[in-house]
Amino acid sequence: MSVIEAIESGLYALFGLLIAPLAAHPDRGLAIVSLLCGVATIFVFQATSNPAAIRRARSHIAAHILEMRIYQNDLVLILHGLAAALASNLQYLRVVAWPVLLIAVMVAIAITQIEPRFAQAPLGTDDAAVVTVICSPGTDVMSVSVHGGLGAVVEPRSVRVPARREVSCRAGVDSDQRVGDQRPRLFVDIGDASYDFPLAASPETITDGTERSRSPLSGLLHPGLPDLPKSFPIERIEIQYPPARHSLFGWPTNWWMVFIAWSLIGALIPKLLLRIEV
Repeated sequence: MSVIEAIESGLYALFGLLIAPLAAHPDRGLAIVSLLCGVATIFVFQATSNPAAIRRARSHIAAHILEMRIYQNDLVLILHGLAAALASNLQYLRVVAWPVLLIAVMVAIAITQIEPRFAQAPLGTDDAAVVTVICSPGTDVMSVSVHGGLGAVVEPRSVRVPARREVSCRAGVDSDQRVGDQRPRLFVDIGDASYDFPLAASPETITDGTERSRSPLSGLLHPGLPDLPKSFPIERIEIQYPPARHSLFGWPTNWWMVFIAWSLIGALIPKLLLRIEV
């Protein structure tokens, strides 16, 4: 296992353990995970920043703004204050650059783990997912076959675009064919090679992967689906589930809005309680 694969597996397992107890209530789970992300960001900022330098830069900015207000009838002093305020802003940005960079990386990692689970909704009885297979160069799209295992149903008609090496079909679930808690699976066959993956379906409440490609970073950026076999002649596979809607204080919206709102709340509460300089 390579270093990247180890990181991918570790992050996916870590977020899986965090989200698993909350999976039965996706709205609550997304809110709590987002809240924890906000709390983590403010503590990372506190641990990696220089509060004295931040206070000094902010004081200089405020002083120069006050200078412009006091001498608002003197153009020379206004321009001097403006230039000094801009210089102080640049100094502030320099002081917070390292903490902000660390936070940006941390939030990006969190988003790559949250989005595959909460952006789309598992299939219900009357729902369908669009499965798109992008073949490798030289592969005949007419040789691609997508079929379902127990509990999965694939519509017989598919869309094949040879110029783009794409095959798209609609897949759903048949609850009467499911065996216990066994997840329905889809199979993609090309000649003697085969690739299979699970479909997220009710009574599950979150999805666990919607894309996989040949990119070395695919598992990090789009976790959840199994790796593509090295000898399998496809470049990428995508599963488009119905979009998920989550409650934000009673308002149904997408996962982004919930994540931003609760992350800000999670960062703001410790900042105010502990008076963290930002």
